[in-house]
Amino acid sequence: MLIRKALEEIKEYVPGKNIDEVASRYGIDERDIIKLSSNENPYPPSKRVIETIKSSAGKINLYPYNEKKLYAAVSEYIGLPEENVFLSAGADGVLDTLMRVFIEAGDRVIIPIPTFSYYEITSIVHGAIPLFLKMDDNFSISSDEILKNAKRSKKAKMTIICSPNNPTGNIFPKNELIKILDAFDGIVILDEAYAEFSNYTYIDLVDRYDNLIVLRTLSKAFGIAGMRVGYALLPEWIKKACLKVATPFSIGYLSIEAAYGALNDLEYLECVVDKIKEGRRYLEDNIPFKTFPSEANFVLVDVSPLESSFVMEELMKKGLIVRDCSSFRGVGKNFIRISVGREVDNRRVVDASKEIFEELH
Repeated sequence: MLIRKALEEIKEYVPGKNIDEVASRYGIDERDIIKLSSNENPYPPSKRVIETIKSSAGKINLYPYNEKKLYAAVSEYIGLPEENVFLSAGADGVLDTLMRVFIEAGDRVIIPIPTFSYYEITSIVHGAIPLFLKMDDNFSISSDEILKNAKRSKKAKMTIICSPNNPTGNIFPKNELIKILDAFDGIVILDEAYAEFSNYTYIDLVDRYDNLIVLRTLSKAFGIAGMRVGYALLPEWIKKACLKVATPFSIGYLSIEAAYGALNDLEYLECVVDKIKEGRRYLEDNIPFKTFPSEANFVLVDVSPLESSFVMEELMKKGLIVRDCSSFRGVGKNFIRISVGREVDNRRVVDASKEIFEELH
């Protein structure tokens, strides 16, 4: 067997179902299907992004040489020097690079669960052993619990915290994060992929702590998920190490141009984020099942006593694709995640969920 033995314990990443798959399965016209399963932005990118892509298309025969202006644009948007910014192909690409920098075989990576499953995958791929810490029934975990387990495990080198967390939508309190940063000898990675939808961000801590790395992406709020652009905010000494092991030209020419265009149209960003926040409130207030307060562009729903697979199937029959969260480690079989859509999308999923709820009662 030539494939690495470590890969035997990895479960393949399970994305939300695609529109063509559902259309084929249920005989529904693709135009009547709404995908609310992958936390994508339901609105198209700004006109400036489209125009930038069109005007740059003739240069895709070249390797990207335009990265410097994107570093400058991110730096201006975030308010940190370029020396504290590292770019890669999506936040996942940034995370892979960080694993190459820090992880040696047998190192422990602390991962509170449930959370984004790629943390587990990339940890194992790079030789680490994930240490999963189960959150409580409200999907919270204390700094004391994380630090206690870090102390027990002498090889704990990294902690990954998602805030707002996927799939639960809640934030990790700033005071709790500071306690970890003060007491943990390893690296703390804070994934803020959904920060633009939240009232909370902790990027102000980056220049105060030498062991903090904040991940960000342009896939969600900026609406260019198909371009795969992410970045890290980190100490300069870590950036220098990342540049040594980074995949060359990881972000394509058009992706850089699209990201640059998006970062130069913040008025459009604000408009889209406001619409998504309004849609989130509507889902939280009108879904008949129990919902959890969210700071992201999705809402977690407890469909008990029904199982998530059944509810997902019933919604797909109605042309609505949501996420069955049973594939998330530590969630169980009674939760679905609904991405916030356009107003008409949100009304459809609320009406459909009410029908399912009424049949139950």
